[in-house]
This record gives sequence, C-alpha cells and structure tokens, in this order.
Amino acid sequence: MRLNTLLVMFVVCVTLIANVANSLDKSIVVYYSFNDGTATDGSGNGNDGNITRTKVVEGVAGNGKALDFDGKSWVELKANKTLDIAEITMAAWIYKDKIYTENLGENIISKKQGGAYTISVGGWENHGGCGEKLETEMRISGSYHYVCEKTALPLKKWVHVASTHDGKDMKIFLNGKEVGSKACPGEVDFNTANLYVGAESGGAVPDDDHGRYVGKIDEVYLANRAFSEKEIQELMASALSVEVTAKLPIIWAELKSN
Repeated sequence: MRLNTLLVMFVVCVTLIANVANSLDKSIVVYYSFNDGTATDGSGNGNDGNITRTKVVEGVAGNGKALDFDGKSWVELKANKTLDIAEITMAAWIYKDKIYTENLGENIISKKQGGAYTISVGGWENHGGCGEKLETEMRISGSYHYVCEKTALPLKKWVHVASTHDGKDMKIFLNGKEVGSKACPGEVDFNTANLYVGAESGGAVPDDDHGRYVGKIDEVYLANRAFSEKEIQELMASALSVEVTAKLPIIWAELKSN
C-alpha cells in the first residue's frame, strides 16, 4: 500500500511539473518567481527588475520566497518593446491584511502612465475604481476601461489574481475563476512608462501620491496574449512547482528503497 501511494505521488508530481513547463510558453515576457529574493526574469527575455526597499518573506508555496511591500517599496522594469502588448495576461499571487482605498488603488502590476495596463485593488469608486475589490484597468484604442471583481477581495490569505484582454473582451480572475468581464474591442495602447510591481508610474519614477501597494506579492507573470481560464489555473499550479520539485528526490529515494 505504501509503495502504491509513493508511485501515485511520483507520477502526480512529474505530471504537474510537465504541465507547468508546457504552460510557460513564448508569450510570457516577464516572470518573477522572487525565489532567490531578486526580480530575476525567468521568461528568457532578460526583463530583470530593480528592487527598492522590499522585504524577502516566505512565498505562497511554503518553500519559495515572495516580496513584502510596505507602501514605500517597488520593483521597477525599464520600458522596452517586449512590454508593448496589444493583447495581454497579467497574473500574480497576493496576500493582504488590509485594503487602503485612500491610495487611489494599490497597484500589483502597472504600466499605466498615459495608457497601457494595470491590475490593482482598492481604487476609489468616485475615480472609476472598484473600492475594496480586485480591478483591472486598460487603455484600449484610446479609451480607459475598468473591470471589477463582484465581491470584496479575501484578506489574510494568499489569493491568485489575473486579468486578460484578447482584442475583444477584458476579463478578471480570482483563484482561477472568471469574476468579471467587459466587452471592449481594440488593442491595448502602448506607452513609454516603466513597468512596476507594487507601484504606479509617475513618469520617470513611481508616483508618490497614490498607487503604492501594501502586502505580499509572489509569482508575477506578464504575457503578450490572453490566457484561457484553464491556462490561468495552470499558472496557479506553477506556484506549487517549487514545493513539488523539492519533494521529488525524497519520493524517488523511498521508491528505490522499496
């Protein structure tokens, strides 16, 4: 019985890792695992970020690392052509104790100055934001569009957030399930702003008036096409790959001993 259980675990682990690897296709232009405490890009595009004043903390998988943002910290990636995205997926794991609506929105991933895209929480509703809910904002063919989650964002737990635009519809996802959408045909507008994790662009530097994020962020993805709901669920599973990979040698050793 013990041997059968180990065999099942081994097959499941290998299958999960294979599926995760397949999901990391060439459309991903930025991937920050934060597992080494840096913003080294795992997409192969050389989009390494510069970190300012974040703390390294335990990540969503338990074995990996994440970054903790205090409202005065961020990750910055200089603007480049790989970030000019007509269709898009943004995704990350986040952990928040509180939502600060006075910040005019806490940006998780943002390239919003004068266009482009952001995914955030806590936007002022009288400024077009969504209150204490997950939201995404994009400038599509010259006009700004918002999509809001239907209910308040869960607090004091890790949640997976994502948003997409496929040339026809904007969609927002929470824990792998679509929770909001809006028809807005067109392409995401380009701009010259830097990309930020945990802040909003204010030109050459992060905006110091609003837009700063407070909480933990892990497993950041940016892709130049709209992922399906199933693919977003695979991104969620990829956060477990660190934990699964660490267990494989132990499982394999036990199999050989039997």
